[in-house]
Amino acid sequence: ALDSSVHLPISGGLQTISAANLASVVFNGTTLPAQNSSLTPQADYTVWQNTVSVSTNPVKFTSLRLTNLGSIDATNVQNLRLYVDGTMVGSAIPQLSADRTVTFDLSASPVLLSTADHIIKVIANVTGGSTRTLELSVQRSSDAMFVDSQLNQPVTLHTTSSTTNFTAANSGLQTIAGVSATGGVSVSKAAASPTSDVSVGATGVKLASFNFLASGEAVKVSDLYVYAATTTPWGVSGELANGKIMVNGVQVGSTKTLGYSNGTATDFSLGSSLIIPAGTVTVVDIYADTKTAGGVNVNNGDSITVSLAAETSNAQGQSSLTSTGAPYGTTSAADVSGNAFQVTSSALTATAYSGYSSQTMLAGTQNARLGAFTLSAGATEGINVNTISLDLAGYAGVTNLTLKDDATGTQYGTIITTPSATGNNFSVNFTIPASGTQTIDIYGNILSTAATSIIATLQTGTTGTGAVTSTSASVAASEALQTMTVGSGSLSIAVGAGNPANSNVIAGASSVQVADYSFSAQNSAYTVQKLEIQIPDGAATSTTGVTLQYPDVNGTTQTVTSALAVSSTASSTATFSGLAFYVPQNDSADLKVFVGTPTVSNGAASGAAINTTLLHATGFQAIDSTGNATTSVGTTEISGYTAGYGTMYVRKTVPTFAGQSYTTTAMPNAGTDLFRFTVTADPAGSVELDQVAFTVSTSTSGQSLTNFSLYDAANTSTALNTAVTAADLNGLVKIPLTNVIQVGAGQSKTFYLRAANFTGSWTTHNSVTVQFASADGTVAANAAASGLLTGNNYVWSDRSAPSHTTSTLDWTNGFLLKDLTTGVYSFSN
Repeated sequence: ALDSSVHLPISGGLQTISAANLASVVFNGTTLPAQNSSLTPQADYTVWQNTVSVSTNPVKFTSLRLTNLGSIDATNVQNLRLYVDGTMVGSAIPQLSADRTVTFDLSASPVLLSTADHIIKVIANVTGGSTRTLELSVQRSSDAMFVDSQLNQPVTLHTTSSTTNFTAANSGLQTIAGVSATGGVSVSKAAASPTSDVSVGATGVKLASFNFLASGEAVKVSDLYVYAATTTPWGVSGELANGKIMVNGVQVGSTKTLGYSNGTATDFSLGSSLIIPAGTVTVVDIYADTKTAGGVNVNNGDSITVSLAAETSNAQGQSSLTSTGAPYGTTSAADVSGNAFQVTSSALTATAYSGYSSQTMLAGTQNARLGAFTLSAGATEGINVNTISLDLAGYAGVTNLTLKDDATGTQYGTIITTPSATGNNFSVNFTIPASGTQTIDIYGNILSTAATSIIATLQTGTTGTGAVTSTSASVAASEALQTMTVGSGSLSIAVGAGNPANSNVIAGASSVQVADYSFSAQNSAYTVQKLEIQIPDGAATSTTGVTLQYPDVNGTTQTVTSALAVSSTASSTATFSGLAFYVPQNDSADLKVFVGTPTVSNGAASGAAINTTLLHATGFQAIDSTGNATTSVGTTEISGYTAGYGTMYVRKTVPTFAGQSYTTTAMPNAGTDLFRFTVTADPAGSVELDQVAFTVSTSTSGQSLTNFSLYDAANTSTALNTAVTAADLNGLVKIPLTNVIQVGAGQSKTFYLRAANFTGSWTTHNSVTVQFASADGTVAANAAASGLLTGNNYVWSDRSAPSHTTSTLDWTNGFLLKDLTTGVYSFSN
């Protein structure tokens, strides 16, 4: 016990600490609510609770020991858990110990209690103990251990106030209720009691499930009284056959016919085979057939409800020996019923398959898909399909009528080589599971003499039997399927979406895509076997050959190359035969065209424009799905070149321009770099520049930049041109160079644009923007440099002419120059 002062060992010697600085813990001695003085066995029941008041310093709650002062067996108080302020602490204790105590040891992880009131409670599962009592108590102050969090010393435990001595803190005395003459066994419909439809004539079907729960003591149920009411009141002749009771999956009692009402409920004598343990739910299932003892099926569409009739003395408490009812009651109003569910016949339905639509097909098509339908089984049971019956309009034009599984291609039944208008019956054998479907395709050969349309209709002779009950099922009504119109196919060609944009290409490239042609087939698949591709006059000598890429019937890409038959006066032609280019029915496929180019030294002409034309009738052949050939497609040749697409311009080398971006608020003036950029030559060869161009814009009409000059970044003291006085009305500044500038193969040079004069004031919201002029809009035929300076923004050469000078015809304009849109210099205030 603590005196008014306590001596604790502190480094440096003994220190005196006033007891007023130590925490104290007070138990209020609160009992459980009085209404719980009669306790029905249940889970998660509060068996002890108290309020703890902590003063002065926070304390660590380290253990709690409770003793049962009541008479209940320790085995009936299980899963004890300790809670502090609603939060579980420590571990659950399986049950009271043999000495009737339970100890919660929190020393490994103490609970810190602040200086305030705290609710401490114990929750347990009470599983039995009829007529016994339960009262938990903190008997001694040492049964509840609290340690001062600052001084690490035990704290004195009081009851009621910090000045009173400790007395035991008890829960209320709880008496465990047992079986009475009017109750003690709870019977209710189980949540899992069946609700789904069952088949007409089904056997051994679970019809209801019930939960039994005994309170306080185990209860033996010696008899259960069961009846099954149907929508149609058949009386005795309607009693369901083969009724039986199953407990946890095991039959108890004999198999009997189920009564049809409370007054005719069947007595199942169970002896000692159904004992309901206290506090544990026992599931009781009722099974029977959906037919009577005389073999008559319950009507299709009727409902069945199974009930347990209430009784007053069919059960007995095993401790108290008190008789009671299970379910208890003196009138039919106390009966406990399962769910009502419907009895349905085996169902077989048919619909036209939504994944296949009406088609136009060619006369002579072999193995044509003439229709598709889906068979569905009802929810109560699967269907063993045994017959499929079809009518066939246009039957005279069809042979080899065949059924196949849509998913696997498995054939059903025997091929009907010569169909009839009606009664085309297939003997089949497959099962559709309950709530399942099966899609079936109809195939046949279409004769060249076929009528204008072919329509298959599924008939009511399509039948099967229930997979469980073996009851007959058939399609309720005929179902017309897709219409197959006998017509002709067509093949068309257009420029494909993959057609490449116009571009400069380096002479010597082995493969350059120059065109993409999209072939579309209607009403039949086509295999293109022959075609011809033309290259324009003058471009053939800049082409080593033409290559095609296309998919075959398996989707595999095929590649084939043909040389050009060169003409000196007309277009040159590449001829292809033996192709296997497959275009699916009602779909499209692309033909890609590539060319190779020789080097300039081997004959390629700088500036040669390579594009292609597919000849629509010359040298063309395609075979449709019936084997018939077509030798033309459309009425005109198909040009692979359109505005901006499908033309490749051969160059020995090409330059790439790369502008730099920069923003500043400084006023541009003499010597300011208005724009910086680099020019890079392709590794294929050097390039020469004779003219470049820029656009200059100002935000204020009173401002202007004049006397523009270009400088090589390696020598900024000497301008590369005679100063250009001013931009034109469109802000265009062309810079003709005094001497051409050469950029070596694979090399780069950097240039600066400057203006000698800036006119106007530099005030708020003024701005000047400089960037590359746009590329020239159309290609200029190769010419001498002087002939291109007027009318073009850029003049450059790939140095492809022998003895190259500014007068040789290997100069061109800025058409298709790369990266002229990059880079902006902006001066703003």
